[in-house]
Amino acid sequence: MGKKILLFCCMLLAGVMFTAGTYTAKANETEAATSAAVEVLENEEVEKISEEAVSGSAVEAVTTEETDVTATAEEEEAEAVEEKPKKVKKTKKTVKEKKLIYNATDEELKMLACVIFLEAGNQSYEGKLAVGNVVLNRVLSNKFPNTIKSVIYQKVVSRGVTYYQFSLCKPGGRLDQAMKVFGKRTGWAKTAEEEAVKAAKAALEGKEALAKKYHFFMVYNSSIKARKPDGVKLGDHYFYNY
Repeated sequence: MGKKILLFCCMLLAGVMFTAGTYTAKANETEAATSAAVEVLENEEVEKISEEAVSGSAVEAVTTEETDVTATAEEEEAEAVEEKPKKVKKTKKTVKEKKLIYNATDEELKMLACVIFLEAGNQSYEGKLAVGNVVLNRVLSNKFPNTIKSVIYQKVVSRGVTYYQFSLCKPGGRLDQAMKVFGKRTGWAKTAEEEAVKAAKAALEGKEALAKKYHFFMVYNSSIKARKPDGVKLGDHYFYNY
C-alpha cells in the first residue's frame, strides 16, 4: 500500500514537471516569436523612418531649389531696378497769363506810368489807379483814339486854339521830361513812380478804382461838382463824364 502511494506521487510529480516544461517551452517560443515580431516591426519602422528622412531630404532639396530660384529672381529684379534709369520728377511750371484789356507796348506802359506819376504822384494808390482808368477808358471808347499814345497826345481845337487833352503832353512839356528820367528818380519820387507803374499795370489788367467808367478828371472844386453832379471825388481829383 505504501509503495503504491509512493508510486502515484512520483507519477504525479513527473506529470507536473512535464506540464511545467511544456509551458516553459511554449512561453519561450511565444517570447521568441514576440521578440522576432518586435524586431521585424522595429526594422520596418526604421526603414519607414529612413524613407521619411529621404523624403524629407527631397522636400528640403526642392524647398532649397525654390529658395534659390526665388533669390535669383529677386537678385535679377534688383539688378533690373538698379539698371533702370531713375525718372526725374519734373515740376510743371505754369505761368498764369493775366488777361489784359489792352496790350500795351513797353513805351506805352512807360508813358502811362509817367502820366499817372505827373497827375497823381502825391495821391493814394487808388487815386493813381483812377487816373490810369481814365486813360484806358478813353482808349476803349469809340469817342477817343484807340491807343494809349494817341489818347495821351490827343489834341483838340477850340476857337482856333489847339489844346492837348493832357496839358502836360505838349512838346517840351513835363511828360517829355518825365520820360527822360524814368527809373532814375530817388527818394519819395522813386516810391511814387514805382506805385505809378503798379497802377498802370493794374489798369491794363482791367482793375478799376471807381465803380463807374469816367473819361475826365480835374482838381476838385465846387464849380465842377455843380456842373457835373454825377461825378465822384477821390482824393484831390474829381472824376466825371460829359
